Amino acid sequence: PDDSSLNGSDVLDWKTFAANMAMMNGVERLVCWSGTHSRDIASPNLMNGEEQTFNSLFVTLHALLEQVRGFPVQLILEPYVAHVLHDAASCVRLSQQFPAGEVKMVLDAPNLIPALDFGAKDTRAVKLVSEIAPAVGLIHLKDLGKQAGGQRIPLAPGQDTVAYGAYLRAISQYMPEVPVVIENAITVEDMRAARLFVEDVLKEYHL
Repeated sequence: PDDSSLNGSDVLDWKTFAANMAMMNGVERLVCWSGTHSRDIASPNLMNGEEQTFNSLFVTLHALLEQVRGFPVQLILEPYVAHVLHDAASCVRLSQQFPAGEVKMVLDAPNLIPALDFGAKDTRAVKLVSEIAPAVGLIHLKDLGKQAGGQRIPLAPGQDTVAYGAYLRAISQYMPEVPVVIENAITVEDMRAARLFVEDVLKEYHL
C-alpha cells in the first residue's frame, strides 16, 4: 500500500498486462493480494489495520481502474488475515467503495481464519460466506492445516480439515453463480483428486 501502485507494480504495467490478456486469452478478471506493509505475505503488521493504509489502497485501486478503463476486466482482491483486507468487514467495506462492481473480492475462507480460531474453523468458514457474499467475485477452494509451531499450511480440498459439505452448501446458497477455482493441487493427480472430492461432496449434499 506504501508503493506508488498496487503491490509495487507500475500502473502502466497493469494497463499493458490487462490489454494483452484481454486480447490474447479473453481474461476478464485480474486477481492480486490487497497488500501488506510486511516483507512477506504471511507476517502481520499493525500498519495494515490503519485507516490511512485502507485509504491508500482505495486511492491505488481508483488510479489503476482509470488506467484499465475500457478493457473488459474486473479487479479481484484476495484477502488474508495478515493483510490490509483481513476479514469480511474490510472486504465488504472496500467493495462498497466501487458500487459499479469493478472491484470484487475472493472468497477464500481459510485465508481469513486466524490460527487461534482453527478449532472453530468450520463454523467460521460458513459464517464468512454469508458475511462476505455481497463483495465476492471469485471463489478459491482449498483446505487448511497447521504445523506444530502454529504455522498455517494451505492444502488442496479434501484434506479433512474444513467441513466441505456445510461450506459448499453455504456457497451454493449465497453465491451460486460465482466462478470457482480449486487451489493448492500441484500435480495432475492432486488436481484430479481435488476435483473429484468437490464433485462427490456436491453430489452427497445434492448441490
